[in-house]
Amino acid sequence: MSKLKNLIGMKFGRLTVADRAENDGRNIRWNCICECGGKAICRTSSLLSGNSKSCNCLSVDNLIKRSTTHGQSKTKIYTQWSDMKNRCNNPKNSHYKNYGGRGIEVCKEWNEDYLVFIKWASENGYDKKLEIDRINVNGNYEPSNCRWATIKQQSRNKRNTFYLKIDGVIKPFAEWCEIYDINYKLAHERYTKGYEPKNIFSHTKFSSNGPAMAQKFIDSFEK
Repeated sequence: MSKLKNLIGMKFGRLTVADRAENDGRNIRWNCICECGGKAICRTSSLLSGNSKSCNCLSVDNLIKRSTTHGQSKTKIYTQWSDMKNRCNNPKNSHYKNYGGRGIEVCKEWNEDYLVFIKWASENGYDKKLEIDRINVNGNYEPSNCRWATIKQQSRNKRNTFYLKIDGVIKPFAEWCEIYDINYKLAHERYTKGYEPKNIFSHTKFSSNGPAMAQKFIDSFEK
């Protein structure tokens, strides 16, 4: 068995090894301090190979650099930032009536500083395949109300999305259909006939049991 290599005090990129961390199975790990003040736990192999160089601040800095130099103003993330502001700030924008016209705003930090926006994006799951999505469709574009979502997730988070509450949990009706593997048309027909929530998604055939008992939460406006 090879002798353990002591990395304490050694520097790897922006990381300095402080002490040994708990092993991850057979992998030896180290507690590291980043130049920015952040912390990271890294495997020996990752440090020695150069795969771990910072707590994550390096990837953030690289994203900022790529997005603000060498004509990168046409990158997708820049376009998303610009479109977001345009929808909220420009009355001539075709989507303004559904955003700025409804009082939806972009928070001051994002509106005034692109670098602040992409730093948040990088630290909160940004991916080129995702779109920025407001959790509360009536709320503003701000860190506490935004996330990165797929087109499918975003399409279900609209003001006219039909929601259903089951056992205290609220989800889009279409998502409940997927969870219970029930045809949407069949489930919706049962809902309109007054089935209780637990019976809407049952695979058992039975008749309607009277007045609607489904607990629903509907945001009736278009996004």
